[in-house]
Amino acid sequence: MSSRSSYRVDVLASVPPGRTILGERAPIQRAAAIVGGCVLATLMMACGASSRPGPADPRAITDVSHVLTIGDSQTVGAWLDDPDRESWPAQLEDLWCPGTTCVTNIAIGGQPIGTTSPTGPPPLLDTLDEQLANIDEADTAVVLIGQLDLVSTDDTDQILDWYAELEQRLTSFGIDNVYFATLLPFDTEAYPNPEWIPQLEVRRSAINAGLRAGWGPKGQVVELDGVLTEPGSDEFRPDLSTKDGNHLSVEGSLIIASEVESHLRESMNLD
Repeated sequence: MSSRSSYRVDVLASVPPGRTILGERAPIQRAAAIVGGCVLATLMMACGASSRPGPADPRAITDVSHVLTIGDSQTVGAWLDDPDRESWPAQLEDLWCPGTTCVTNIAIGGQPIGTTSPTGPPPLLDTLDEQLANIDEADTAVVLIGQLDLVSTDDTDQILDWYAELEQRLTSFGIDNVYFATLLPFDTEAYPNPEWIPQLEVRRSAINAGLRAGWGPKGQVVELDGVLTEPGSDEFRPDLSTKDGNHLSVEGSLIIASEVESHLRESMNLD
């Protein structure tokens, strides 16, 4: 087995029925269906009642797309106390399909899309087949990855080409709806290497512009640039990032989940 097999794929655990954002439980309506009409012949047949839970939320839809989330530590939920409940994919599930399981997170912390690192996991394009091996339900993917590539290369055209390759491979796998999220800003106040920020921001802006223009992948773009900053400012809201300046707080994760969920509903005409 290759060395890349040693890296654990973080897959979200099933969400208990009725759980909503951050673990609060919503009331579950139950409709009882009474099955009557006992038939007596020479034998008596028992009849009884059965109940079936209704949706925990009026927007809950039983046949919504099963969403695959792909990314790095921002999508894993690094620095959160309880990533399985607080990461943006976990909170997306609470919004997208309350009370059911419809989001599978295969993000790996520290994973780039195409560049290599002597200390980190192999790039996504090298491990994608392995990460998809046990996925058989997803028909939609949301991709938020590339921050680590910005640090390793200034060839933004190459990064966009990697996105295009990823899209093609996901489509070949049977995932028809592929959404690419624009890369998130850096928190200049908390980032450990603030001197890198100007150069990284130039690269990030180029990647986001390329995604919007369709220079790489042709799938839909989820616009996240600006949702974590103060209105009219490029500064990251400090309450929305963690103390390292490069990961999402619980509140920041909820904002990302809400933006993704809203885009999915709009693009699929579910509103």
